[in-house]
Amino acid sequence: MASIAIAIPNLNGANYLHETLISLRNQIDKPDEIIFSDNYSDDESLEIVKLFPDLNIRVIQPDRFLGMSENWNYVADQTKSDWFFLLSNDDLLRDTAVKKLRKMLSELAPNIGVVSFKSEIIDENSRLVLGKYRFGKPKLREEFEFLKQNIKFLHINAASVAIKKDSWIDVGKFPQEYTVLHDLVFYQRTVMKWGILESKEVLGRYRIYHNRPKSEIRLNLVMEDFRTYEKSDLKFHTEKYPDLNVIYNSEVEHRSDTLNSLAEPINLLRNVVLSIMTTCRRLQAVFDSSGFPN
Repeated sequence: MASIAIAIPNLNGANYLHETLISLRNQIDKPDEIIFSDNYSDDESLEIVKLFPDLNIRVIQPDRFLGMSENWNYVADQTKSDWFFLLSNDDLLRDTAVKKLRKMLSELAPNIGVVSFKSEIIDENSRLVLGKYRFGKPKLREEFEFLKQNIKFLHINAASVAIKKDSWIDVGKFPQEYTVLHDLVFYQRTVMKWGILESKEVLGRYRIYHNRPKSEIRLNLVMEDFRTYEKSDLKFHTEKYPDLNVIYNSEVEHRSDTLNSLAEPINLLRNVVLSIMTTCRRLQAVFDSSGFPN
């Protein structure tokens, strides 16, 4: 049976870390290990971890301050399991996450390197912003199809992605030449050598911040990453699949007049359905168990 780790890279995550660890305490099936890499936090992160002795969290610390991708690699490197969830210090896993992954792994083809689940969206107050019910069978995307969808922006939600450690090592881990785009590039490199299975099941909650001020420093880092990306990974992909260059440079999807006339009512219907889903998920959290900390 494949072993499963939870790897948590942390830097000053005290605001939401307690809720994240509650979601791990609630797991129906326990992970084989939980590794917590503290990147020289100056808040109460380590004190919060001490409140969960039952989780047997192994706390590690690098010998110097690390960049984001470096800390991701550092904590994943310390895992001994076959697979790991890379869990942000402010995101949540559903109580069935480990159980569901373990069941899937028992039936999984050996060439699958990543299993991506769906996530709901919560805000700074842990209020559900976008609830989801997803149905259907897992889908294994072809290389071109995956790159087409993820050539510029990542549509895999990091809150609920399981990574096979062998595949992570095989593709060179999270690329440290990128400051912000390392996850986008990692999955692109992975799909060139391994299968990425996309499940419809909701196993995570991803936190967004409406009131976080925009950082000019971060914007500059993003722009620098894209310059690196265009000269290396994107160049490699577009040489293999020239059509990707058009998709990457297209800001607005071109539609026929018929599709344009249908776009507004379709979007309206979609928003109504999403609103109903979210309301139902909020009610479920009140009257039943949503599988996430309330």
